[in-house]
Amino acid sequence: MDAFTHGLAGAVIAGATFEPSLGKWAVITGVTVSLLPDIDFLLKFINKKLYIKYHRGFANSIFFLIPFSLFWGYFFYWISGLHFYFHFVGLTFLVLLSHIFFDTLNPFGTMIFAPFSNYRFSWDAVYIVDFVFSGLLLFPLIASYVWATYSQRICFISLASLGLYILFRFINHAQANRHNKQYIEANQLEAENFASLPSHRSPFRWNNLIETEDYIYKGGVNILERQGFNGHYRSWPKFNYQDSDENSAWIQKALELPEVKTYLWFARFPVTKYHGLVQNIHRVAFYDFRFEGYKGKLPFVYIVDFYPDGQLRGQRFHRNWDLRILTKNRKGIE
Repeated sequence: MDAFTHGLAGAVIAGATFEPSLGKWAVITGVTVSLLPDIDFLLKFINKKLYIKYHRGFANSIFFLIPFSLFWGYFFYWISGLHFYFHFVGLTFLVLLSHIFFDTLNPFGTMIFAPFSNYRFSWDAVYIVDFVFSGLLLFPLIASYVWATYSQRICFISLASLGLYILFRFINHAQANRHNKQYIEANQLEAENFASLPSHRSPFRWNNLIETEDYIYKGGVNILERQGFNGHYRSWPKFNYQDSDENSAWIQKALELPEVKTYLWFARFPVTKYHGLVQNIHRVAFYDFRFEGYKGKLPFVYIVDFYPDGQLRGQRFHRNWDLRILTKNRKGIE
């Protein structure tokens, strides 16, 4: 989830649990600790390659949950001067646990088993910025200060309501994913991977993705509409060339690069396109269809450029890559 929502969660958890004993330090601790696991977000401004490799890594690992709780619990116990060490530890544990769980809800993925595994776990249930999710924390938090007498009860109701909303999202996700399974079966696809990813437009809208050996299939689903599972899917070749009969050696050269291998480890639904000569430079671009573009723009696009003699000119992430550059060679499947 986004940092604002994590901060709200930290404050509400504090209000629902240990605020009577810790006072203002409960909220200070809850908000601060809720933001600490995302400190590695700063890697995005230093080196985006490091960001995709380490963000949501060991700081979000379940194996560091207890050690971090003991450390930060003692830190706030010491700095506050309050004699409730185990209350601080308990609050820190709950807030860190909520942070890990909330991060697993969206498609970015969280390495909850680091450092023993770099697998990115994701429930794919909630978009990374969800206004309903945030509102179920924000408005009760404001109400808890307006009606301070009932503060703890209001915060508890906020968390219970949020739990019901998360359950609602899981149910919606299961319904959307059923379209994938039906489409795979009806079209006899040999799917290597498939997922239903939340859309930023509505809690009822989902982006369905299916990966086969040669294609990525993408379809939009609105579970409020009565639509056939066989519609609204389109496909892209996983390897796109300038000409349909072409076999690009430049893609093979790009695939050998360690940085590209890291990108493909991160990407869940990768598509590769050779763009031909761009200002006398051979360009290969890598896309991850997991991320929904805004107004036709795709985030997390990785570009590799080669000189005509085969030497590497450079490689980098490209911000807001225009989706139309990729889809102009799209194959439609209705």
